[in-house]
Amino acid sequence: MDKILLPTDGSKHSLKAARYARKLLERSPLSSLTILHVSDIPKEVLAHGYMLEVTIDPQVIKDLTEEKTDQVINETKAVFKDGNFRIDILTQIGNPVQIICEMVEKEGYDLIIMGSRGLGEIKGLLLGSVSDRISHLAKCPVLIVK
Repeated sequence: MDKILLPTDGSKHSLKAARYARKLLERSPLSSLTILHVSDIPKEVLAHGYMLEVTIDPQVIKDLTEEKTDQVINETKAVFKDGNFRIDILTQIGNPVQIICEMVEKEGYDLIIMGSRGLGEIKGLLLGSVSDRISHLAKCPVLIVK
């Protein structure tokens, strides 16, 4: 296993997946890990852009999501501190399922490790969890950590 993708949203389940990924990297020192945080486009921006039929400046979206993204990345990176691991950090804005699946195909990841739940319970029941959709759509094995 050469390339592992760890999508994270900062939830307790995604941090548990990060701890599992660390254990795996300790056993496979030649593997590399990419931590990926995908920010959904804020609802306020979507509603504003849709209602006014205007193009929203990508910098506005980045500014709205940057603080949360930094927090999520820092919490996830902390799991890997004091270790000699090959880790890349990527952040994107958009649909998490689409971006994760596109990255797997484009970059040739061998494995995705992710938490079982990241959404709130009600939203997850209505829309289905990201991990469930990834497990059906990804072109590589998906390890879902409970």
